Amino acid sequence: MLTHNGFVKKVKALLGELPQDGQVFLCYFDFAEFKLINRYYGIAQGDAFLMAVEAYLGQLTEILAFERIFSDQFACVTLTKAPHSEQEIQEAFLSNANRFLSEQQVHYPACNLRMHCGICPLQNGNVLEALDNANLAWREAKKIKRTAAVVFDDTILAEIAKNFEREAEINTALQEGRFDFYLQPKVDLFTGEIVGAEALARRIDINGDMIYPDCFLETMEENGTVVELDRLILRKVCMNLADRMAKGLPVVRTSVNLSRLHIQAPGAVDMLHDIAQAYRIPPSLLEFELTETILLEQFSGAKILGDTLRGYGYSLAIDDFGAGYAGTNLIQELDFDVIKLDKRFLSQQEPLRTKNKAILPDLLHTLRQLKIETLCEGVEQETQCIYLSQMGCRQAQGYFFSQPVPSETFYAVYGRQKGHYKLPEQKRGKSRFYAEADALESPFDSAIHRPGYGVCFVDRMQKIQHWNETAERITGYRAAEVMGKSCWEMGLHPMDEEAWAIFKTAHPLVDSDTGLQYYETHTTIQKKDGCKLPITVKIFPTKIGDEMVGTVEVFSARQD
Repeated sequence: MLTHNGFVKKVKALLGELPQDGQVFLCYFDFAEFKLINRYYGIAQGDAFLMAVEAYLGQLTEILAFERIFSDQFACVTLTKAPHSEQEIQEAFLSNANRFLSEQQVHYPACNLRMHCGICPLQNGNVLEALDNANLAWREAKKIKRTAAVVFDDTILAEIAKNFEREAEINTALQEGRFDFYLQPKVDLFTGEIVGAEALARRIDINGDMIYPDCFLETMEENGTVVELDRLILRKVCMNLADRMAKGLPVVRTSVNLSRLHIQAPGAVDMLHDIAQAYRIPPSLLEFELTETILLEQFSGAKILGDTLRGYGYSLAIDDFGAGYAGTNLIQELDFDVIKLDKRFLSQQEPLRTKNKAILPDLLHTLRQLKIETLCEGVEQETQCIYLSQMGCRQAQGYFFSQPVPSETFYAVYGRQKGHYKLPEQKRGKSRFYAEADALESPFDSAIHRPGYGVCFVDRMQKIQHWNETAERITGYRAAEVMGKSCWEMGLHPMDEEAWAIFKTAHPLVDSDTGLQYYETHTTIQKKDGCKLPITVKIFPTKIGDEMVGTVEVFSARQD
């Protein structure tokens, strides 16, 4: 492998020997998710991958010289014997790239291998200039989420000039403190309680207009000022919480997003903690969010950052879970408090919809067992709330409840609505555990709202997801105390597995009030005072189409 200077000298020497009728290009490229190869398969396998890259480059006759610049970043010089258009150059790269990636993908199935390449015509023998320009084109290619090649031209320079101007505006706004936060509520889907809020950064233009993150966040990530932005937003959140607490006003736990750059920043956690302590904010009122992508790409540093934050008593949330390629190893190896499910889990497009319905119940059950809170983002429709609640996802965030709003507006709504939002079933008169309310038979309303009877809904995982007021009165348990508990634990189903198996195969009865089929059993339920109460239970299988989603269980005290 040539040194960098040796590579430049070698290329300059080659240029004097090349035919005049050919085209010479300098390419700069890297491999997305290379860090994950090291993470999942070990450093030795990462080295083997890099050796495979070099071997592949060495066998391509059009490549005159190549060098590994840094880590998985390579530069190479190619020669074409006839002039080619920009599109033809890109297609040639993609053909070679896809051939190599398809060969390597089988060895690294947990990674989604992709290449990003910047290409610059090598003219006038200025190798260093071509290398710089290819690097600029490579940065543009990296913005594309698939294998891609970008050929350098003047439009890239024009975009760079715009970026410099944008950076100047952002830096001035940062120095003048012209950033603020908007709050978006997090809502408990079982109770309607506003249990928290996410603080989302907004830039205030010099004329007072609000500017959204997509116009400044990427630039701040690239130039590193996002770290200062995160601290500014945290400081303003703490100031707001401290002011409200001093006035005796209600507050909710507020989450603040952290950039990946905090991982490399010396003393990052101590600086965040110092800000919170300066305003005397209890750690229980603050939550920090790290995206799934950060955890995948910089696992070791992210784990240290997260563990240190939790050591101070702050909650840690994994944001956008499901947007990348996280697996169970993330849950196994990291300690955190909240998982925020990406809105992909709400997709109605097939086959994603069918897969989500199969995956989500088991995932949520696992997280409940681990005492990890779950929240789904991007909730915009009533049916999505009902679906998530029925699946057992406890919290939701999205435009169905509220768009991000200024803190004053958020807390005005909080006070006006006594800290709660009306849940879909309260608006429709239907129970929250129905994934598609209109798909169910209307007689279920009579079974669910039967006066004088305890009613609960048991999902496919045998967990209680609905508990009415009569059930509270009969047992002494409030709904919040039994949500997510096993129906076996509460005694709603016979504890004898053999008896339950026989019961499940019994011939169903027909309810005279509703016309619905049900099964009946006699068992006992554990009351809160420790006594066992004999009860009769009618179990109504609940389906959406042909799919069983759980059972409605109607019970009353039995007189023996």
